Amino acid sequence: PTFDLVEGFWGYRAVEKTPIDLYRLGSSRDFGVAYRGKAAAGKFLVHAMLGNGAGEGSEINEGKKEMLSLAFQPTPHLVVEIYADTEERPGETDRRAVHGFIGFKGDRSRYGAEYAAQERQVPEGEEQTVTVASLFGVWDCGERFSLLARVDHSEEGIPDAGAIPYLGLAENAGFDLALLGLEYKIQKAISLIPNIESVDYRESDGSPAPDSDLIARLTLYVRF
Repeated sequence: PTFDLVEGFWGYRAVEKTPIDLYRLGSSRDFGVAYRGKAAAGKFLVHAMLGNGAGEGSEINEGKKEMLSLAFQPTPHLVVEIYADTEERPGETDRRAVHGFIGFKGDRSRYGAEYAAQERQVPEGEEQTVTVASLFGVWDCGERFSLLARVDHSEEGIPDAGAIPYLGLAENAGFDLALLGLEYKIQKAISLIPNIESVDYRESDGSPAPDSDLIARLTLYVRF
């Protein structure tokens, strides 16, 4: 439930993960029980889960993670979602997260906006609050080409962003991440997507901003 709806709307996990997934505010997998349902002719969507909270790792504590997504889709073009979770972790490291998302689909385009916040307990310290905001758009430019763009904004930085396996952001500075890509559909199941990501950091607590990052990639996306 954490980002199933947002990821489906974005549609380009092969290029980049959604913010909560990318910045490690939640895991992309877990073990537990879940419920997914609809009401009012499919206009209200519910997705709830009680999980171990261990992600792809082994369960090492008695705590659990409760997740709930509530969405309203008044028309096929518009969806609004609110989400919350609580996670009991070992020691004084519990976490609570919320996010809101709104998505709109046109005839040949779609747009999304998301804001997420997570409170993290810190042993023998003050709680940390991690926030991220994101805007994206996708435009179909004919039968074979689609343009995609996204901007993520973090005001204070992400404490464990340096652990992102393939990106490794600076952890002690706020940043803006911009992504631009062009999908070329070689055939229905195969796409080639050249894309560029740039990360610009800001000064934090009087410390100079880290150097900016610029990453060029060529993504081969195969659906099967």
